[in-house]
Amino acid sequence: MIHRALSRLRRHRSLLRQHRDYARYIAKHKLHVGLVCLREGLPLRALTHDLSKLTPGEWGPYREYFYGEGSAERREANRDGKPDETGSRAFDLAWLMHLHRNRHHWQWWLLRKDDGSTVPLPMSERAMLEMLCDWYGAGAAITGEASWTRTKRWFEDNAHKIVLHPSTEARVYAFLNDRADRERDESPAS
Repeated sequence: MIHRALSRLRRHRSLLRQHRDYARYIAKHKLHVGLVCLREGLPLRALTHDLSKLTPGEWGPYREYFYGEGSAERREANRDGKPDETGSRAFDLAWLMHLHRNRHHWQWWLLRKDDGSTVPLPMSERAMLEMLCDWYGAGAAITGEASWTRTKRWFEDNAHKIVLHPSTEARVYAFLNDRADRERDESPAS
């Protein structure tokens, strides 16, 4: 009986640790995204960014996927973005919900037609800016490197997987080039 109680206590402690660690990551990510949203003139988005991750439908599957059993390997493998094949139906559904609840994801702007084709729609300016702030904040939270140069490099490495309307893609490149150039010009080594 004591052995069973101790085993249950260990499981609960592990679960509480997972919740704590995921909450810390979310707070760190929201802080980085919020700060850059404020700098880019998006104060409301700074407050509301990724609030859907706090809902039970997203929180539980995300916590399990990124902080449950085998999660350290998954977090390391996902440093550059979400995987195509997760092996977790719960996580995949939570991710799909997140994409459909949040216009700052490029996937929200894809129109799936009845013939099976996909058409990218132009992103609104605010959604595009929040997406860029999200990429910046995710990089800062995951790698510790907060820079537009890193964000631009990440986009260039992943652009082949990101489906954007041509006008949105041009605006993304223009924004990232501008911010990376400013960063370079303002660095102490210049």
